[in-house]
Amino acid sequence: MLASSLSLTHYWPHDGDEQRAVCGTPMRDDDRQHSLTPTCPVCAASLAADDAEVELAALTAEAAQLITRYEAAYEQWLAFGGPKPSRARFEDALADLDAQRDALRAQAVRR
Repeated sequence: MLASSLSLTHYWPHDGDEQRAVCGTPMRDDDRQHSLTPTCPVCAASLAADDAEVELAALTAEAAQLITRYEAAYEQWLAFGGPKPSRARFEDALADLDAQRDALRAQAVRR
């Protein structure tokens, strides 16, 4: 087996002045150990946490948009009549988003 296949790959975010991977390993621009899918457990966990934060922010934004859409539909119903927006459907959709956020948080805690 090649020695290079046993070496760890790291994630180096290139957006800072530091020449170190997320785990603290020194890196260079020509370093072949940099990877977007690192095998280093510290780098991989850091990327997974970042991904979870992004997903959590997206779910929070989606919940805010859902609330805004429901409020707008309700205001329109009050002003102009027509079919009343379904509160049960709104609450179910909001509960689904909350469940997704809870699952994401629980998954992040397990890592």
